[in-house]
Amino acid sequence: MKNILVPIDFSPHSKAAFTIAYDLASRIKATLNVFHVIENPKTSVLLPDLYLKGIPNSKNFNENLIQLAEEKIQQWIAAKNGNTEVKIHAYVGNLNDEFKKYTKANQPDLIVMGVKGYSDKSLNTIGSFTEKNIKKLDYPVLTVKSDFAKREFSKIAMIADFIENEATIAFEIKRLNKLFGAHVEIVHINTPQDFESDKVLETKFQVFVDKYLLENCTLVTYNHYNKEEGIILAAKKLKVDLIAIASQSKSMVDRLLPFTQERAIGEDFIESLEYPIWIFRSNFKLPTEASFVDELMGPKFSL
Repeated sequence: MKNILVPIDFSPHSKAAFTIAYDLASRIKATLNVFHVIENPKTSVLLPDLYLKGIPNSKNFNENLIQLAEEKIQQWIAAKNGNTEVKIHAYVGNLNDEFKKYTKANQPDLIVMGVKGYSDKSLNTIGSFTEKNIKKLDYPVLTVKSDFAKREFSKIAMIADFIENEATIAFEIKRLNKLFGAHVEIVHINTPQDFESDKVLETKFQVFVDKYLLENCTLVTYNHYNKEEGIILAAKKLKVDLIAIASQSKSMVDRLLPFTQERAIGEDFIESLEYPIWIFRSNFKLPTEASFVDELMGPKFSL
């Protein structure tokens, strides 16, 4: 994992995403790409904390605005006092179009995003963009909130069926192990509709672990009438630092991420917002080269 992308709109949530992305890039010696798009230049400058020098000259307005954005990003970088390679990509245009062009051309290994941006609909907001695109992206995505202070992910709750798409789940467990040095708890929520005994689940889990020579992961079962609420309660009980979930689990992604404030959700879901969410594709096609298969099925593994 050498290419990390962090789209920002200068909101508090995107600044938190930048901080976590920078720290992660520093630790694994990756390049950090900071991406910013100005969709509506004339209204963007109305936010006092967005650009530091006020309204640019009318001549070469867009170019000056990009320069102001780059200068503010440089201030964020300078405040880190590190030697991580950071590349700035600032544009005037449509956020979705520019993002698609950038990701197609550069193929990021990881995207770190704030879950919300500025609420003014006339401004480009990474939060609304995240909501629209989070389940469509072909890359793993780490979403964070502005009040997330912890930057180490030593314990991760993996919400996935370790039997379905088992090779990609094993790949993701090994990637999280290596990327964060983390212990992965594979959380299975037993509901009345799909209940399985501990003995059956433990047998399945052991076969799965033995097949892929997995380490630093355990199975946790939690009984609850509702799967989504069970996830939150289990994560809280386990005191995890991060929740990992497949993007194809649409209902769970929707419930775990705080996109629609008006949605009627319980207190436990509100408390769940303290957790960063790692979203990955469980049905992407793994390479079939013999060397990769050997790594996946054996102890040697590379990001």
